[in-house]
Amino acid sequence: MNLHPCPLVRTTRFDPAPWLVAIPYLVGYNPVLSLVCVMTDGDRIVVVGRLDWRDAVRDPRGVAAQMVRRSQHSGATGAMLVAVRPESPAGAPAALRVIGEVFANSGVDVIWQGWITSEQWRSPDCDGAGCAPHFLPEPSSSDLVLELILAGAAPAATRQEVLAEVAPAPAQDRLPDVVGAADGLESWRDRAVADFMELVVADAVPNDDDVALLAAACHDIRVRDTVLHRITTTGSGGWGAVWRLTTASMRRAPLSHVASLGAVAALAAWQMGDGLRAGEALTRAREADPDHSLCQLLQRSLDGGYPPSVWGQVMAGLTEEECRYGRDRDAAA
Repeated sequence: MNLHPCPLVRTTRFDPAPWLVAIPYLVGYNPVLSLVCVMTDGDRIVVVGRLDWRDAVRDPRGVAAQMVRRSQHSGATGAMLVAVRPESPAGAPAALRVIGEVFANSGVDVIWQGWITSEQWRSPDCDGAGCAPHFLPEPSSSDLVLELILAGAAPAATRQEVLAEVAPAPAQDRLPDVVGAADGLESWRDRAVADFMELVVADAVPNDDDVALLAAACHDIRVRDTVLHRITTTGSGGWGAVWRLTTASMRRAPLSHVASLGAVAALAAWQMGDGLRAGEALTRAREADPDHSLCQLLQRSLDGGYPPSVWGQVMAGLTEEECRYGRDRDAAA
């Protein structure tokens, strides 16, 4: 039997390496100079947070308290604290120790803490254990990475690439208007649900007609909620396609439909565990309409550190018919 080269891993039986190579997929891009906190409940990841490493060094207790507050609704019982490519790895142990103390005093066990460079990982206890350098494995060897890829996660190279995914397209590439149902509203809604789902399956770059359809569909609550219910309850794994379709459409849609598309895009990112993309989509959406109800709901969920599974619990309490026609349909009949 091959023993792990790190005696600490052999003692704790927790190998951080498969989780460490998943950080770009969890955060949404390849972070540097960052403190990444992976909050867990057993083997389940419930919240992932990223803050500037320089802030963590300057005020480790304040940064730790901020992360603990974000996780208060997640049911987190453990945390992995990672300094990602800090300026000076030698300074990482002191800051991580203080941050870990705040988590432990808040009732959250620190399951691992350490730092990574572009190729290696290390724990503050590795020096005392006489560990040789630990090299990061290939992402393809991590079951967690493979799970995230199947869920639609695709990290960008930099944060600027993520911002570009939701930035407005040049004026000449934007649609001047979006037309919804001219007549036969219920028939249009049925067609819009079917067409939306076909686009999710195809997962191709939307053309002008597709953008117009997606914008009108997300703007119509009955169509939007029916599609979201289907994707949520069937476990079809279509959130990555929803993100790509809605962000491409949001970039080209008129301002009147940006919030509706941005809300659905943010929901898709949240369901993929990508807080960065969810936050950027929400920022763009709320700039267009600060009072959009789904945007407000998602903002409270992200700020409160609620896990993505909360959305599944909400949808499980509804039927597709209730989403399509409203709960008061029978009473109105």
